[in-house]
Amino acid sequence: MTRIHVSTRCTAAAVLALAFALPAVPALALKPAQARYDLSYNGRPASGSMSVRPQTGGRWLVSLRVGNLLGSIDQATVFDFAAARPRPLGSSRHVSTVVSNKGVVARFDWRHRRASWSGDVKPHRRGPVPLLAGDVDPLVLNVALAADVAAHRTPSYRMLENGRARILAYRRLRNETLVVGGRRVDTVKLFASEAGKQYVAWVAPGVPLPVRLLQHELGGDTVDLRMRALP
Repeated sequence: MTRIHVSTRCTAAAVLALAFALPAVPALALKPAQARYDLSYNGRPASGSMSVRPQTGGRWLVSLRVGNLLGSIDQATVFDFAAARPRPLGSSRHVSTVVSNKGVVARFDWRHRRASWSGDVKPHRRGPVPLLAGDVDPLVLNVALAADVAAHRTPSYRMLENGRARILAYRRLRNETLVVGGRRVDTVKLFASEAGKQYVAWVAPGVPLPVRLLQHELGGDTVDLRMRALP
């Protein structure tokens, strides 16, 4: 599995350079947060962190770092808000293992309504893909889930990743109490499925990052991300 550390070549610095070429939209009420997580990838343990923090010009940066001795994954997305919804401006993903290093940078050009990808991505996945209002990427999805649960909205998103668009229509399963850092936390459990993959999220109202994320591919990979303590 992977370990995380944002690459200075292909992550936050590159994302910021891309994002600041676009006009800013004033940010809504969002509090900075950072949380540590335990991760299981097909039963193999790892650890990591997720954070959301403000940038200049009304922008925010959400990042995810996870890994172990076998490798690391480092992702970062710069985003702002439009029509009360977070929207990605630029993102990067760097995967490092004992045998390879790969990176992908995405640009979300809202002026021309198109998304494109560069780096270690197949030619037919480079785009451009038309951008629609409300589109998210995998990291902004986490921020959007927390915001929509807090606003009592039923979450449904078009998620863009590596030249593909996926519709994730979450449904609320039930409220569930989880233990996070020795504290009992009331969460809303959400479920979505798409193309053989199942996405489950546990979101606590008032917490800007998911408390738990579970992704399961039928007959394939399972990723389970659990918050160690409330931010």
